[in-house]
This record gives sequence, structure tokens and C-alpha cells, in this order.
Amino acid sequence: MSSKKKPPESAPVRERPDFSIAPESVKHEYTLMSASLARQGELLAEASRDAATAKAAKEQRYAEVYIALLEDSEGEKKPPEAVLKAKVLTNASYQASVQKYIIADYERSKISSDMEALRTKRDMLVSLGAHIRLELRADPSLRDDNEEGEWEDDEDEE
Repeated sequence: MSSKKKPPESAPVRERPDFSIAPESVKHEYTLMSASLARQGELLAEASRDAATAKAAKEQRYAEVYIALLEDSEGEKKPPEAVLKAKVLTNASYQASVQKYIIADYERSKISSDMEALRTKRDMLVSLGAHIRLELRADPSLRDDNEEGEWEDDEDEE
């Protein structure tokens, strides 16, 4: 049996970013990083909005069911608070709103962790790039006569 957690049944399927670093294309990976972070930021904002909306809907549904139960018991002795709360929590429409909130919060959490992983990847790319530059500067066969120590990029020349 797999120990991997499965998403809730109705969670939308989305493509997750690539967290790997291809050693032969560090520059390319770094170039794509800003766009990846921007896209994840956009997804995180949307997921946060969806989670907040679902939470508000859940709280509103709780109040609606609670008020309906109070109105149903008018003319009778008011039921104890614990009984009212239990009836609200077991109400099918309230449970559906709770499930929607759980799914929205689950998606927000996944996107947030993806965002953190991308930030870590960016930091690793920066560190790896700096390490590669130091190694290249130390290699006498690759040194340029350029006093500034800047490297010519063959890919950018046409």
C-alpha cells in the first residue's frame, strides 16, 4: 500500500512546475525562473481567493442552518446550544460547504508549497551560477583578455 496522500476526490488537476535542475542548461533554467515564479504567484493568489471565498460560504451556511433550526423550534422551548451545533454540523448542505472549503484550502497549500520549492530552486540556480563562474575564472584555458572579467556569450551573438 502506498503512503502517498491522494488529493480529495473533486480537487482540480493542474500541472505542477518542474523542480529539477538540468546541469547543462543552468542559464536557461534561470531565465525561465521569473516567469515560473510569476505564474505560481498568480495561481497562489487565485487559490487564496478561492479558499477565502469557500471559508466565507461555509460560515454563511453555518449561520443559515442555525437560524433555520431556531425558526423551526419557535413556539417550543429553545434547544440547548450543543444540540443546535450538532444539528448544524451534521446538516448535509453545511457538510458540502465544509468539503468545498477543505478542497480549496488543500489546493492553496499545494500551490504555496510549490512556490516555496521554486524559490529554493531559484536560490540554488543563483548559487550554482556563482560557483560555475568562479570555476571558469580559475581555469586559465578559458580566461579572456577582457579586463572586466566579463564573459562573452556565444548564444547572444548573431
